[in-house]
Amino acid sequence: MDCSVIIPARNEASRITKTLQALREQDHKGEYEVIVMVNASTDNTVEVAGKLADRVIDLEKGGVWNARNQGVKEAKGDIVLFIDADTLAPKDWVRKYMEVYNGDENIMAAGGLLWPMEDGFRNKLSFRIFNWRTRQSRYAMLFGGNSSYRRDFFLKTGGFSEDSWLEDIELSVRVRDVHKAKVVLCPDIMVITSVRNHKGKRNKLKWIYRTSKEYKSIKAQWKRDSLDS
Repeated sequence: MDCSVIIPARNEASRITKTLQALREQDHKGEYEVIVMVNASTDNTVEVAGKLADRVIDLEKGGVWNARNQGVKEAKGDIVLFIDADTLAPKDWVRKYMEVYNGDENIMAAGGLLWPMEDGFRNKLSFRIFNWRTRQSRYAMLFGGNSSYRRDFFLKTGGFSEDSWLEDIELSVRVRDVHKAKVVLCPDIMVITSVRNHKGKRNKLKWIYRTSKEYKSIKAQWKRDSLDS
């Protein structure tokens, strides 16, 4: 099997159908599967997801990091793709990721960019700035809701850490700095994601600043650890 799409989901019954429908309309000609990892939901996410997903696995333990890690263990594909339950993938999403890996066997991880689902000047400005900073970075930052790894390599890394609130970025830094693997950012692979988790925050630009600051901290920590080892 070419790849497995893994979706962590907690209480996403009202949103996940659109995500799954978009994944069912992909133009990739190869074989792929869609796995929903339901983590500690209290609604009927399991039943709703079961109508369109290839597999739905109900986990007792919560945590998006755990859902993604367990999803990789369950995956049958050579490549694992991550997307969130409130996110829409364009029809060429799977195909473009497969072209990246098929074009360079040295690439171990790849990711794309995000764009807000909700309208509004502040939403678009925040994401435009964040995407610009991501493009300008010397190193690829991979976001959990639009990222991918070679499955065997992912398992060797130990996967996402529960000790970092930016477990997705921490893993991409660790893959590059500790495992010395090739990580690439693909700006043309973009998904539409909800900003609901940031709703009510007075300034989304502060979130961008905090994320960038944490990224620098993660890089510095892994550099120190590498020198000590």
